[in-house]
Amino acid sequence: MPGPRIVPRLGKRGVVTYVDKVLGYNPIAYWPLWETAGVTATCLVNAAQNGTYTGATLANGTAPDGSPCPLFDGINDYCVVYSVPFRDAFNTANGAVMAWLRVQNVGVWSDAADRYGIFFSADGGNNSLRLYKISVNNYVEGRYQAGGVAKNVQYDTSGDLNWFHLAVTWDTTADEMKTFYNGAQVGVTRSSLGVWAGNLSILYTNIGSVLNSGLLLWQGWIAHVVALDFTPTPAQVADLATV
Repeated sequence: MPGPRIVPRLGKRGVVTYVDKVLGYNPIAYWPLWETAGVTATCLVNAAQNGTYTGATLANGTAPDGSPCPLFDGINDYCVVYSVPFRDAFNTANGAVMAWLRVQNVGVWSDAADRYGIFFSADGGNNSLRLYKISVNNYVEGRYQAGGVAKNVQYDTSGDLNWFHLAVTWDTTADEMKTFYNGAQVGVTRSSLGVWAGNLSILYTNIGSVLNSGLLLWQGWIAHVVALDFTPTPAQVADLATV
């Protein structure tokens, strides 16, 4: 069942900001990626879950809510977000992971490379959560893979050069995995989910990369990475895809 909807806290001057809205869902982790200097990617839920940037150009762009965001150049830029608290909080049975993504230029869509926005995995593949651009021109994919059973949905973005919100939700009780693009479900609801084995790995819990030393790197901007320990409704995903 979805977790309780918490009333968003008011930001400055009584205005509810996008950050307030996200925190209102009581996420287990939330990295806005809005830093302007340093190497720390702040987690607004738990400072023990802060991430570490490598190479990213901070405050290079503007996220959909107007906050600064980093550029990942597709060569040697990524952010490691593994921590023991996040590992222990990550719900492999019911949950969601989502992020705002934008490619750097039109050539990224046709470069025949897999480029990862999010990769959270116990073992590098058989048990993993993925939000990424696949090698097929213009396509992104959301994937929940458990016990070696891959459930994925691919979506044609038509070469979208704007910000887009990509989310995957999973519910092993209901036996459902869904992928959402800009708040709307795309593709079919996948069923016959596998059983996740193992905890998130220090090697494979990353933003903008598969590996914690850089592999299959995102090229473009990433903002507002959120992890939930309950399966949000489609209406809740749509809400989180709206600034």
